[in-house]
Amino acid sequence: MTLRLSVIMPVYNAAPYLGEALESVLTQLGPDDELVAVDDGSTDGSWELLERQTDPRLKKTRQENQGAAMARNQALDLAAGDYLAFVDADDIALPGRFEIPLQALTADSSLSIVGAGLRVIDPQGVVLRDDIKPAQDTCLRWITLFNSPFTFSTVTVRASALRFDPSVIPAEDYAYCADQLEQGRGVIQDEVLAAYRVHPGQVTKRKNDLLRESGNQISRSKIKERLGVDLPLALVFLMRHLQAFGWERLSPEHHGDAQAAEATLFQLFALFKQAPFLDGEALAAIKQSLLRRA
Repeated sequence: MTLRLSVIMPVYNAAPYLGEALESVLTQLGPDDELVAVDDGSTDGSWELLERQTDPRLKKTRQENQGAAMARNQALDLAAGDYLAFVDADDIALPGRFEIPLQALTADSSLSIVGAGLRVIDPQGVVLRDDIKPAQDTCLRWITLFNSPFTFSTVTVRASALRFDPSVIPAEDYAYCADQLEQGRGVIQDEVLAAYRVHPGQVTKRKNDLLRESGNQISRSKIKERLGVDLPLALVFLMRHLQAFGWERLSPEHHGDAQAAEATLFQLFALFKQAPFLDGEALAAIKQSLLRRA
């Protein structure tokens, strides 16, 4: 039996980049695969560009502007694949984007989510850097207590009933990736499989404050769900900052509270490492990382 892949692409005012994104996906799909694109009420001609596409593997539909979470959910409802890959409309699927993670998922039934390295590009497609941070399951379970280590245009998963939570926008991709680890194991591969475009109009630049607040809520929820500890949001924010940056970028007025946050990080790690099936070498690396930041 042939296993099918559905590529999920939300589209919102991405006309300058959409054609390249579509081509990068369609040139890598097999005849039984599909690209499901949902236009989220674009006003810049993105929908008209989609309408002109004639490739039969492209499913396209439109909704009133409701955000990427709802657009992805509609795409998931339309998807017929056994596996799902995500590519944003301003990014590019690089060679091997689908083949390499699918090989991992088909070879290991315990895997539920596969990510990869990414190439950061500017609006014109000029390469700025490659960001390669491979990680195994134990490290991913720790990191997702605080942030998402996955760049979403590199994510591939098995088809399931899991949907995006619009109540946590704009960090719904963080919640989705963290929830995938409840379905099975995760890995971030060291291959560079997607080009992530940095440009002024993207959500992460327009909604930085909302993104931080949403991430704080998700982190607090994951810590409570997995470790049974309910923490104040202000403390969660400082722990997330310390986990990501250490003491850098922390203004002096936060130093006193950050000491409490640092102590709480060690307490949470003591609870985290009691979970079954964790890798001992990875736990040692996490502990060393905490000590270096202290």
